[in-house]
Amino acid sequence: MNCRGNETRKRIITEYIVEPKAHLKLLANQRKNSDAKAIIEDEYYIFTAVGKRDGK
Repeated sequence: MNCRGNETRKRIITEYIVEPKAHLKLLANQRKNSDAKAIIEDEYYIFTAVGKRDGK
């Protein structure tokens, strides 16, 4: 799920129950592709999101 931008984040927390699951630090020279099509080079978080209306 692309969660870039303040308005998008506000919409997500309005529509979903969001729970953090992990905060991960990458190793030196390690890179990861994000869901938002960006390159992660340092650290990132993993969340679960369950729809408040439908539980999905």
